[in-house]
Amino acid sequence: MLGCAPAQRLLDFSAPDRKAGNPIIEISHREGLSGSPRAFPDYNVTVRASRLPKGVELWTWDEDNSSLKRIEAT
Repeated sequence: MLGCAPAQRLLDFSAPDRKAGNPIIEISHREGLSGSPRAFPDYNVTVRASRLPKGVELWTWDEDNSSLKRIEAT
């Protein structure tokens, strides 16, 4: 079943410097960036898996094993 949580609860699509209530994914500009960000590596993306709503699972890339890893809400 899909649609366990609304997108606005999972992602904060606003400006990276705005402080949202309790976002699951936090986005900020990379330290030392001169000028406007132009590509994905210009951002720091932090995922707070402990904040996932019940029934939502998150898949992340495990660099050590070169595979996908599933994280479920607790």
